[in-house]
Amino acid sequence: MGFRVQKLRALRFTPYDLTVYMDSDTLACGPLGALFDALGDADAGGVAQHETIVNGGVLVYRKNARALALWARWEAEYGRVMGATRREQPVLQEALRWAAETGLRREREQLKMQLARAHAGD
Repeated sequence: MGFRVQKLRALRFTPYDLTVYMDSDTLACGPLGALFDALGDADAGGVAQHETIVNGGVLVYRKNARALALWARWEAEYGRVMGATRREQPVLQEALRWAAETGLRREREQLKMQLARAHAGD
């Protein structure tokens, strides 16, 4: 099992009601509370790279059925294509589209703005 599959699987087994996941190449430069605040009432959030792409390197989510179903879908879809690609990001976008159709409430823009404010020191 590659490290990407381990990452995707670990998302579902959080012991916390609210979780921030950060890739190992991500450095937290301040308190993470702003990420939880930015999540609001959403089930899951991620940092928007642009209007349609959510980066899977920083995620914040609730431990509820909708978010856990998203992570399970992401892992299953990645398992389907991992022989052909080692990139999990495109498969995340597919899983997010599926999740939106099934009722997942996600936050992207607010999280991006909150991260930008935290980074700027506001």
